[in-house]
Amino acid sequence: MHDPELIARLRRYLEEHKSTYTIDALRKKLIAEGVAPDAVDLAISQSFPNAYAGPAGTPPAPPRRGWSVLTILLVIGASAIFNAGLIFGGGLLMIVEDAWTFPVLFGGLTILVAEITGAVLFSKRNSAVTLGLILGIVATPPLVILVLAGTCFAIVMAYQ
Repeated sequence: MHDPELIARLRRYLEEHKSTYTIDALRKKLIAEGVAPDAVDLAISQSFPNAYAGPAGTPPAPPRRGWSVLTILLVIGASAIFNAGLIFGGGLLMIVEDAWTFPVLFGGLTILVAEITGAVLFSKRNSAVTLGLILGIVATPPLVILVLAGTCFAIVMAYQ
């Protein structure tokens, strides 16, 4: 049998540190300091009667990856350039042939929905890609306006 004073000290120690450390970590520390394992187990069983009852819990999920600025910038650039290319390409198709109007508009809407769906799906796995997709969608109209304004400015300057 173990000294009741030792068990009382161990119980006080466990109660004092239970909010900071797990029971297993406290057990390992006490045993590493030379306390008899069966004395530690007795103090644990008296302090926490259900400490080891039931199946082990599921391990915590691995930490999510943080935002990567490079990933965000690459996805913004790729998304905005892709969207702008679709807008200009679709515009040229509609100028050349009126029959392309519906397919171009439907295709553009489909791609926009696909990008938003991709952002939602990636939100669980990689928030940097999600943020990049959303900002890429938002950055497309200003990019298109800048390209069109630059083109208009170049045309006006060429004829002066």
